[in-house]
Amino acid sequence: MGDLRILASRYRLDRCLGRGGMGEVYEGRDTILDRSVAVKLLSGYAPESPVAAERFLQEARAAARISSRNAVAVYDVGVEDGQPYLVMECLDGVPLSRILAATPGPLPEETVRAVATGMCEGLAAAHGVGIVHRDVKPGNVFLCRDGRVVLMDFGIARLVESAVQTQTGILVGTPVYMAPEAVRGQRVGPAADLYGLGCVMYRMLSGDEPYVSDGSTLGILFAKVNQPPPTLRGRPGLPAALVSTVDDLLEREPHLRPVNAADLAAFIGAPDRAEDILIEVVARHLRQSAAQWARSTPEPGASATPPTSYRLPKPQPAPGSASPWAGQIPPTPGYPPDSHAPGPDFAAPSVEATLQRDTRQLIRQGMSTDGMEGKHREAVLMVTRGKYSDALELHGYLIQVRTAELGAGHPLTLVSQFWAAVCLARLGAAPEALNRLSMISDACSRYGEETLSVAWPAPPRSFGA
Repeated sequence: MGDLRILASRYRLDRCLGRGGMGEVYEGRDTILDRSVAVKLLSGYAPESPVAAERFLQEARAAARISSRNAVAVYDVGVEDGQPYLVMECLDGVPLSRILAATPGPLPEETVRAVATGMCEGLAAAHGVGIVHRDVKPGNVFLCRDGRVVLMDFGIARLVESAVQTQTGILVGTPVYMAPEAVRGQRVGPAADLYGLGCVMYRMLSGDEPYVSDGSTLGILFAKVNQPPPTLRGRPGLPAALVSTVDDLLEREPHLRPVNAADLAAFIGAPDRAEDILIEVVARHLRQSAAQWARSTPEPGASATPPTSYRLPKPQPAPGSASPWAGQIPPTPGYPPDSHAPGPDFAAPSVEATLQRDTRQLIRQGMSTDGMEGKHREAVLMVTRGKYSDALELHGYLIQVRTAELGAGHPLTLVSQFWAAVCLARLGAAPEALNRLSMISDACSRYGEETLSVAWPAPPRSFGA
């Protein structure tokens, strides 16, 4: 699995969860307190002087003062080798942006109210200690599996703005959700966050972004400053009270908007059983994503003859090449040519043609047997930690690579299929899990218990529902 980075002699960075304009987020481990954490590295925004570094720490400490179940907890901050970082609680669930991307049209009214009131509570806690979020958008709203709505990246935009304040003409934020006063370069306050809330509510209620213009960033920014605010009035089926609230939140001038997030939460009104509603929203999304994964991932199958090897084949150098992978597979569009790509002897064209781009890249990089086994251990560990969606994704890569390298019915491929079925069951995709387990059983019957035990000496314990 390679060497893991240890930050500040304490935080082990296990894997990258995502990358964005403000840096990278890693799932990690606090090796002193022995707990899972999320670590954000602010790439490209290194403080250029001791004064700037101290300013960053002051801003981050201010963000850490926010105490609310609707705001992500900040555990630690620091600067190492010139790179700022924040250590936060590790959340379990999905971003609102992913829910919206998977949902054609608007969300149900009760879901909108549950999300909006949770966002208001988080903003109220932040504004109460003098913190302005500055980048309220669906990607920074996290829906947890326990029914919480959690705002992430509090103060990140301000931290970045402090780090780059010597540069001119820089806008920090997301154009579609940015308040007009921020676009104009004016000082922003809590009203800017409530404007962002209005944009998010507009998106949830309509299924559309509030500003589309000509699709360009400049067009969006121009519209925010020079055109009347968008409105949902006249759209059928939308609750009048929420439409009126969104209109108030999207007022161009900040003094015309609501000023108190806590009062706004009470006005919107959380629905009865709000947490149960959001628990089901997250569970349904994970269930549907798992079912979609099952439909797009190779199913278990049986090889024509039992395998004689339970490890990936060791490649031989191509004629006239020092590398066994050189010059065998044309590069994938968007990737530079790779001199370590496996040849057709080790990847059946019919399977290779269906592999996802990232999986093909893994094959081209010539993942070793030990590397594959390491990835398998990592994926199983994710299952034991309850990271079923992440584990399913990694097992999917393993299934596709092992299917290409060893065949659909190879014991190692079937082991990956089994763990994928466990993930499907845990994510609520029971029919897909049972179907996959049935096909695994049929494939296993081709070999017999003694043969399979070579690849799988100790069958895993049963995972209950």
